[in-house]
Order: sequence, then C-alpha cells, then structure tokens
Amino acid sequence: MKVLKGILKEEEERLKEAVGSYEREIAKLPKGSVQLKRIKERDYAYRAYRRGERVVYEYVGDLKPEELKELKKKIELRQRYEKKLREVRVNLKEMKRMIRD
Repeated sequence: MKVLKGILKEEEERLKEAVGSYEREIAKLPKGSVQLKRIKERDYAYRAYRRGERVVYEYVGDLKPEELKELKKKIELRQRYEKKLREVRVNLKEMKRMIRD
C-alpha cells in the first residue's frame, strides 16, 4: 500500500508542476479574441477581453496582416492552455482525494 501512496504522491507533484507551468505560459499570452467590426463599409480589427465586469475592445487594426495572424495564434494557444489547465486541476483534485482515503 505504501508503494501505491508513493506513486500517487509523485503524480500529485507532477500535476502541481504542470499547473505552475501552464499558469506561467498563460500569463505570457494575450487574452480575449480578435473580432472584426464593420464601420462604414470597412472592417476594423479589435481584441476583445474582460477587465473585471467590463468587456474591453482594444483596436489592433494597425497591425500588419502577419502580425494579426500571429496574435490570433497566440490567443488560440492561450485558450488551449487554459483548457488543459482546467483538466489538470480536475486531475489534481482527484489525486488529492485518492491520497486522502
């Protein structure tokens, strides 16, 4: 039984490290989404994200097309990391529950 507890504790430590790693990576990446607004027959790009209760629209239309594409990729990467972080936190919660029993 001690061997199993040891393995579970190792897995718990690995999951804690994964949480920290994902949180650091997420902090480096922009949040929100890129949205296009049509104003007088022209499209303008904005990055929309929440600041507290408010949704903030930040104009990013002055970026070059490749920079805008890069911004979209970074936002998508952040969303994937956030999804994985949620999964890791659920697994960590399960692991703590197993170790406690």
